Amino acid sequence: MLGKVGPPLRTREDVEFLWQAIERGEIGTIASDHVCLTKSLKGDKLWSALPGFGGSSLLYPIMISEGYHRRQLSLVRIAELVALNPSEYHGLFPKKGTIAIGTDADLTIVDIEKEATVMPEVLNRESDRQAWMGAVR
Repeated sequence: MLGKVGPPLRTREDVEFLWQAIERGEIGTIASDHVCLTKSLKGDKLWSALPGFGGSSLLYPIMISEGYHRRQLSLVRIAELVALNPSEYHGLFPKKGTIAIGTDADLTIVDIEKEATVMPEVLNRESDRQAWMGAVR
């Protein structure tokens, strides 16, 4: 039950197809909601289980690891995908999505060379350890 999320988990081939669409400019916005649930909250029945997966904490690490390092997306392009374009799409620009006088100036500072193993205790989110096993870059 730890893998019931919406949209559903994708195969490696599906993920690669999506990255190629990003590289071709066919996908212009990348975002994540954050609905983090433990197995006890999901329950033990597939159809009645609540869908959810904590994803927003991994948005930038994945974009840096997979986008910048692996696929050579520029940091400017990543900022467009995760900040500028979503703010325009949702009608929040110029209050959000840019650094300028009079804006909210939400900033994200990243260490583009840092490597880490994703674990629930590092993310400080309500989830089960098994749901987060994996590595970022």
